[in-house]
Amino acid sequence: MNTNKDKLRKSLKPIANKEEKDQKIVKYLEFFLKEKKVALYMALDDEPNLSKLLNEDIYLPKTRETISFYKKTGKFIKGKFGVLEPVSKETIEINDLDLIVIPGLAYNKKGYRLGRGKGYYDRALEKFSGLKIGLIYDDLLLDDEFQEDHDLKVDILITEKRVVKLEV
Repeated sequence: MNTNKDKLRKSLKPIANKEEKDQKIVKYLEFFLKEKKVALYMALDDEPNLSKLLNEDIYLPKTRETISFYKKTGKFIKGKFGVLEPVSKETIEINDLDLIVIPGLAYNKKGYRLGRGKGYYDRALEKFSGLKIGLIYDDLLLDDEFQEDHDLKVDILITEKRVVKLEV
């Protein structure tokens, strides 16, 4: 476990006007979702809430030893880390998805994600060939260089203020 990342996680402040910011992030994100096979996520309290998009034809993660993606059925159970997961047996191979939307505690301006320190998304997406979109509040888009060799980099970052296409 990287102690610099642990310190950074502990230093992050709660987001003000979260609901308003979530609506703006969802509006930007909707542009990318049209006619694609998409994996979203069920938000924790400190992540952009995507519940407005959950009536779409989407896939959601289930975390066991690794992350796998399952068809959304409308029924959910609490998973391994208290995150709601779909009650579904219909899975999809990761590279059959066109894009995956990835939550984070923070991102840096190079597109590297600060997650919760378990590495599940990093490992699951290392061979993913589709589009990776990170969602984050603009206040949590950091200048810090916290990335390590195994850390996930996204292709696009969306905040409530902007959409940033990153260099590969």
